[in-house]
Amino acid sequence: MTPASDPGAGLDQVWQSAIEGATGSGEVLIILDEAQLTGYFRDYLATQSDPVFSDPQVLLRDGKLRIQGTLQEGVLKAGLLVTIVPEVNPEGGIAFRIESAELGPAPAPDAVKESISSVLTEVLAGPLGSLATGVRVTSLVVDEGQIAIVGELR
Repeated sequence: MTPASDPGAGLDQVWQSAIEGATGSGEVLIILDEAQLTGYFRDYLATQSDPVFSDPQVLLRDGKLRIQGTLQEGVLKAGLLVTIVPEVNPEGGIAFRIESAELGPAPAPDAVKESISSVLTEVLAGPLGSLATGVRVTSLVVDEGQIAIVGELR
């Protein structure tokens, strides 16, 4: 399964296509690119009444997701860079570990990291986890602007 041509393509459509393509072999392969994930993040944040951050841009490099954006907390407005390491957990699901979070030129305080973490978990792990029901993820690779997820039908 290659990246969708529409950057805002729903993850559910991409997963469904990957699962349909796996019916013969049982192996699921999905490849998402930066434009798709950025579009998904923007769509998700647009549904929130008071989003924690805005203007997201997802970069996929060197085994990590880097999400840039603008954080707005009250009168505070600053650039945000979060580095996330995606991992396959023992149950065959995808987990996201925040490696670092920078607010402007300084490390983000723990309270900000926790807030960001909850949003990212909802945005990333929630849909990918629920869409992957019936699929056991066996590996994932992040590099050169794409994330490739390999799994098997349960």
